[in-house]
Amino acid sequence: MLINPRSPLYKIARSIQAAPFIVFSVGVHFLLIAMMMQLDWGGPMRIQEDLIIETSIIDEEEIALDPKELEEKLSELADADIEEVKLTPAQVSEAPAMELPPDSSADVAEAIEEDGLPSADDLDEALDAINNFALGDGGKNMVVAVGDWDTRGPSGKLTGYKNRSNTNYKKGAMKDFGGSSQTENAVLAGLKFLARYQQSDGRWSASAEGFHRGVAHGYDQAVTGLALLAFLGAGHTESTGKYHALVSNAVSYLRRVQSEDGAWRGTGGHFMYIHGICTMAMSEAFGMAGPKSQAGDAAQKGINFIVENMGDKGADIGGFGYNGPGNDTSVTGWQIMACKSAKVAGLKIPQEAFDKFKKYFDTAGDSATGTTGYRSTAPGSGSIAMTAVGQVCRLFMGQKPKETPFLIKSADLIDKAGPNLANSYSLYYGTLAQFQMGDKVNSNKYWTNWNNKFALESVARQMKTGSMAGSWPMVESEAKTAGPCYVTAMNILCLEVYYRYLPVYQ
Repeated sequence: MLINPRSPLYKIARSIQAAPFIVFSVGVHFLLIAMMMQLDWGGPMRIQEDLIIETSIIDEEEIALDPKELEEKLSELADADIEEVKLTPAQVSEAPAMELPPDSSADVAEAIEEDGLPSADDLDEALDAINNFALGDGGKNMVVAVGDWDTRGPSGKLTGYKNRSNTNYKKGAMKDFGGSSQTENAVLAGLKFLARYQQSDGRWSASAEGFHRGVAHGYDQAVTGLALLAFLGAGHTESTGKYHALVSNAVSYLRRVQSEDGAWRGTGGHFMYIHGICTMAMSEAFGMAGPKSQAGDAAQKGINFIVENMGDKGADIGGFGYNGPGNDTSVTGWQIMACKSAKVAGLKIPQEAFDKFKKYFDTAGDSATGTTGYRSTAPGSGSIAMTAVGQVCRLFMGQKPKETPFLIKSADLIDKAGPNLANSYSLYYGTLAQFQMGDKVNSNKYWTNWNNKFALESVARQMKTGSMAGSWPMVESEAKTAGPCYVTAMNILCLEVYYRYLPVYQ
């Protein structure tokens, strides 16, 4: 092709021809590197933007890595970042607290609205469907209510899970129950951490050191269920909210991995823990999105599995063990939590199931001390964590503090022990147990005492910098079996307590 000698293009071509080869080579390599930086390699690459910023990888000589080499190099860098998680409790307690903004209702409103939660009007159609739809027949085999704890708002109108997505309600609930801009900002930071590390197949990894690369772990299903609950608790659904796509992907993953018989088993053993958590998450996903949700049929199958596999004789009546019927209070508690969430969502649960659950906790509790045993055969040997599990389950099954001295004794024990911020499991049940003790008799002094020791201490423990920003530190036992996504989800659920459930008898 002939080029006009007077044209700019001709001058550029002549300059390139006359330039040294090395200049030409550098220019080509520069263009290639720029193109590579614009590529999205998929999967874990989306979480590696922060890692590139925090390292000197750009200064290295070997810049032009192929995709596979780049993946391996960044994985090594991410592994190095994990070291900051392995802190001792003493080191964590000595860590400087984040500078927090002054507490005010305006700060809370700004924090919530910036997260992109839908307005109440945006969900009217879905919420009407929740309140008018049930997979069951609503007959005598249905549990009409397990208490009116989170189906009625301050106005007395039926709302289902609507309060979670109602900005005005959330602001009011945090003001009434002791939340603040600090606690809500910690929730938002925790959700951003989880969003960063969701895998392309919709799950979160339970691996302690490979979670960022999606390393498979036997408890991935359970951790995915807990992470999903955290997003649902903040008001995000499969079709509404800033994280709707993430919620939808998590629901799709749990649908795919559910067994034909309705169970979620994972590969790590102790599968009834996994099953209870996943059933609870899918029930709440359905309850928030209504019939349009992908979760409804899977949630009902999960509930059916619980009902069909309850212990029905001796010390096992109403109870569960690691892999089926049994008398393990911890495992049984998650099944009751699942059934509670399913009932609010309108799923079908026979009254017989709740009758059996009540029998289990009648035998697991020690009326003299208010403790609940780890086994129904040893009611006087319960830990504070098991006592908190028993308290939550009894409240959700309809027992009232002013009519049940056992609940007062349990609450006194939990109050005396105080929140264990280094144990996510114990913190979760203790927080929910004391929050649910609201009653005209005591005006919930238990929650006031607990919240004063728990809320800002939890915020102060949250990681503030680096690739782990937004997460909470792990203790050794959690690092071995669950990982940072588990610990972070559990702490988020604790800090959502102000608006996630209304107190049973408020």
